[in-house]
Amino acid sequence: MQALLEGARPAAVAGEQLKVADFMGKLPEPKRALVHARLLDYVQTNQNHLDMYLVPSSAIMKKMEDTQLM
Repeated sequence: MQALLEGARPAAVAGEQLKVADFMGKLPEPKRALVHARLLDYVQTNQNHLDMYLVPSSAIMKKMEDTQLM
């Protein structure tokens, strides 16, 4: 992780926009899964403040799953 952050430092110092996808692709699969799980947990826990994100356990998602498509 330290090497990944050090590699991103020049772009950050130059004011370039860094994409999360660029970092996630460089992480080993177990670390990617951990980041994904922690991020999903954070968004679910703070759903009342982060209602712009649709998460699998949200009431909107449940309603969409229960609705039959024509």
